[in-house]
Amino acid sequence: MNMRLRANRSYAPLLRWLPIVGVAFLLALLPACKGGGDDSGGSDPLSCMLNTSFDAPSHATGTVTLQTYSNPCGELNLNVVFTGVSNIFTVGFDITYPSGTFSFNGFTQGPLLKQGSPATPPYFSVTETSPGRIAVFASRFSPDGSVSVTGETFLLTLRFTAVMIGQGPIAFDLSSTPVQEQVLNDSGSAVAVTFVNGSNLARIF
Repeated sequence: MNMRLRANRSYAPLLRWLPIVGVAFLLALLPACKGGGDDSGGSDPLSCMLNTSFDAPSHATGTVTLQTYSNPCGELNLNVVFTGVSNIFTVGFDITYPSGTFSFNGFTQGPLLKQGSPATPPYFSVTETSPGRIAVFASRFSPDGSVSVTGETFLLTLRFTAVMIGQGPIAFDLSSTPVQEQVLNDSGSAVAVTFVNGSNLARIF
């Protein structure tokens, strides 16, 4: 009996250190989760424990869709893709998303409106007007003319960060309010284009 008691006491200092060693191990892992490569400054390390996915719609000629760009480290990055659209000068639309599941983490300009090295850099306004709603407005300036897409290219990338496990659609709000989905040419006339949603189901798991 005495021998067992002495053996148990000999492990006591080690047992006191185990929680500290465990915390240190987790802290060492967290920096490896951080993202980077854009102006967002990287992801929240804790969000790296969550995975994301997005059911993108099919995209045909004359459409604007949301397509997955990349999903590093608990993020969901979606490109606003134009496929076979001509005479693009000004673009406006709004997007809704499940704000309890994702947080909006900013945007990155795409190449669409920068074609032809315009004399004046294109204007971009991307605003979260209320929780779960983003209004987007982008335009070139005269005398720079309209641009066209024969294949596909993207206007911008919207960045979302995983908040908690769940799902919901990230999609164009196709109603005419508060922002009407439209594309205008350099004369201010509407361009024939369709903003397309599929299920657009975004998941965090």
